[in-house]
Amino acid sequence: MARVIHCSKSIYTGRRLKAARILLGFLFQKESRASDLVDLYDSTMKTIKDAVSTLPEDKKVKAVASSMNGYISSGNSDYQAVLDVAGAEFGLADYSGFGSSTSIKVVDHGSVFNTSLYDWDYIVHIRTALGYGTSAASAKTYWDTYTSAFNAWSHYGEEGSQIMISGAAPVPVRVAYAAYAMYGSVLGELSESWADGVHQTFITDFFNGDNTKLVASDLLICCNSAPA
Repeated sequence: MARVIHCSKSIYTGRRLKAARILLGFLFQKESRASDLVDLYDSTMKTIKDAVSTLPEDKKVKAVASSMNGYISSGNSDYQAVLDVAGAEFGLADYSGFGSSTSIKVVDHGSVFNTSLYDWDYIVHIRTALGYGTSAASAKTYWDTYTSAFNAWSHYGEEGSQIMISGAAPVPVRVAYAAYAMYGSVLGELSESWADGVHQTFITDFFNGDNTKLVASDLLICCNSAPA
């Protein structure tokens, strides 16, 4: 009898991710490979945690995640968890409008843009459409579409306020690029070259011999204007 075992590819909390990866390693007789992946995740998280811990509380960034056009993910969603482990605080921690939903459509929740109540530094779009091999024209279309949905935000138009990260990138890579995008300008440990190093390690160790050199621009748009 065939059995289906589902392991979410989007989980970010350490315990859940490790359990899922180790289970997959066991099922496919790749325990050592699974352990190496968990080690990469752990080392990436430690670098981020150690770097961000040196900042005073008022210098730690606040951010919200968006996984669908015009939506903000809740604090307990897997998308917001990317930003949590990348060192950010949830920008809508005091907002009660999510209810039991893991996301809200901003046109129906205009109060989230009331800066006297809620203010945050970044909107981070996590999109599977942006991935390996995405054309420049497609990336520009995605960027224009996803960012324009937040034109009511007070920081809309500010350079660097919106970020788009590939949802197709491996978990350690997504988190590394999120940390770089939010903290790279103030924390040298979380530089673009560090994030690219995490990416390259994943390629070298887990892409089955494909040692193609890829960099941040393949999976990250970190600006506030349409990419060229």
